[in-house]
Amino acid sequence: AQNDDHPDAYLRLAECYSHPLIGGEHNVREALIHPPEAAARASPRTPLITALGVLLDRGPNASGRIRDAMSSPDSPDDAEFYLATALLESGDIDGAERILENLLDADRSLGRVRELLVRCRIARGAYGEAEGLARELAAVYPEEPFPYVLLSRVELVQGKLKEAEEFGNTALTLDDRYI
Repeated sequence: AQNDDHPDAYLRLAECYSHPLIGGEHNVREALIHPPEAAARASPRTPLITALGVLLDRGPNASGRIRDAMSSPDSPDDAEFYLATALLESGDIDGAERILENLLDADRSLGRVRELLVRCRIARGAYGEAEGLARELAAVYPEEPFPYVLLSRVELVQGKLKEAEEFGNTALTLDDRYI
């Protein structure tokens, strides 16, 4: 964190902190305060850092600015995921879901894509669909805690506290240090 000679480290920190289950937006902001030229020196990750910066700004044209970043020849593979995140943040649930479903058509095992799709379904109020998607994710990753945290979230938004607690405890049983 003290050395601007390693811009990739800042970009990776921002990427880690921006994970939906971590939600460390203030940490992402700190990772992004370094000069833009540092991000420019790390050209393969520049579209990602641009996307994360836009998500933090949550400006009116966030998705347009991320699309511009995606047109870069060194745009990272996960740029579409960040575009879907921006669309969800701006209230375009349909747009976010279209992107996420296309990503899942290509690879059903993408955990964070499924996770964001669950968040879309929750935002839409389609709790049964959200729960079904989270259960599918738990079947794909039975030894991972995050699908159970998602299931817990779905139960919480429905006011089912006992069920939410049970799923949360399952996540902690799998990994007692899970955030």
